[in-house]
Amino acid sequence: MDAAQTIRDCIADVTALRLHRTGEPALGAAVGSVKSLQARRFRGTYADLMGSPSFGPAAQFFLEELYSDTDYTDRDLQFGRIAGTLQTMFPQPVVNTAVAL
Repeated sequence: MDAAQTIRDCIADVTALRLHRTGEPALGAAVGSVKSLQARRFRGTYADLMGSPSFGPAAQFFLEELYSDTDYTDRDLQFGRIAGTLQTMFPQPVVNTAVAL
């Protein structure tokens, strides 16, 4: 399977999980609690990096883009739309990283 299709399949899986969560309020609340815990834990564990002029912006990116309770549906859909372009325009190591995300 090519990288673009792998990315699109993963996004479809995540979308299905989000829809499932929406239909079950208790599950949605539990997921929200876990995300909140992850964000607090990240802030506490990496407080030194968060305050660093060198690493602060990167740590903030990880907190906001990976460990927050933000709804990433729109971002994921955009990523799915550019998957084919990513596969043809970037070197294989970049494509491999995108697939791993």
